[in-house]
Amino acid sequence: YQSWRHFQQLNDADTLIMQQRMQQHWNQHPRFHLFLVMQVGDEKHLASTIESLANQFYKNFKLTVFSLLPCPDPVFDDMDSLQWQQLNEIDATQVSRFVMESTMDWIGLIESGDQLAQQSLFSLAEHINHQTNWQMVYTDHDLTNGQQFFHPQFKADFNLEWFLCYPYTNGFCLVTLDLFKKLNGFNVLEEANYHLILQVTEQYSEEIIGTNLEYLKNS
Repeated sequence: YQSWRHFQQLNDADTLIMQQRMQQHWNQHPRFHLFLVMQVGDEKHLASTIESLANQFYKNFKLTVFSLLPCPDPVFDDMDSLQWQQLNEIDATQVSRFVMESTMDWIGLIESGDQLAQQSLFSLAEHINHQTNWQMVYTDHDLTNGQQFFHPQFKADFNLEWFLCYPYTNGFCLVTLDLFKKLNGFNVLEEANYHLILQVTEQYSEEIIGTNLEYLKNS
């Protein structure tokens, strides 16, 4: 698995092809807004998440961090793609209201310490351009101890019966802001992705749920 991951790393030829695809084959450049609710003790893991986002090939994103603490780093003031939102308490309703106010196209929840592969957001945007009916997408992921990567989870296409038996879609997930608003938000603090999928399949078709077949995230 370590060897496989090594060959997934981008090289100059990959980035040239990706740039050409963006310019010649895309009809839209989706904007991703990621939200991170930082609990006490998560501060030490935040840097690795920000570093992985800074290394993204596709730059059309924003990260908002919710925290009880004041902003610890002036980088949040210097970069338009980063926002620090200090709260008096971590309340699901309040966080959901901030998410509702986003002006981006897609939203997603990410945890402190999560790291996206360099091509992650590009790959998601690529799929969104070709799967125009998708309004929600989940991704593969693995774990890391800082030195090695292990326990990869390569996930199947969405099937409601499988999902009810085992919630295999756990991990990083994105949903369109429009769908989030139609659902009147959801509890972003408690198994958000699981409950979101239940809401989507109850009120809409499971055909709007897609999966990105490439490895994307580790935590």
